[in-house]
Amino acid sequence: MVWVSGTYEFASTFSYRIPYFSSSYALTTLAPSPSTIKLAIVASIINRKGNIKDGKILFEGIRTAEVLMELPTKISVFKV
Repeated sequence: MVWVSGTYEFASTFSYRIPYFSSSYALTTLAPSPSTIKLAIVASIINRKGNIKDGKILFEGIRTAEVLMELPTKISVFKV
């Protein structure tokens, strides 16, 4: 079994919605989904090595892996 760990700190607020759309449309999630984390890892190896085959091999290895997250003690949510 291999463990992968990461710590992420956002320097500013973030949102997954397109600016100037309705504020109630597509509000951001508070944490990335397990599939988002897995796909980000796959995208990283493809971008780093420039080889899609390596990404496919990695994906086959992690697609059924369990993803655990620890959320921060405080989270702010706001609507503009």
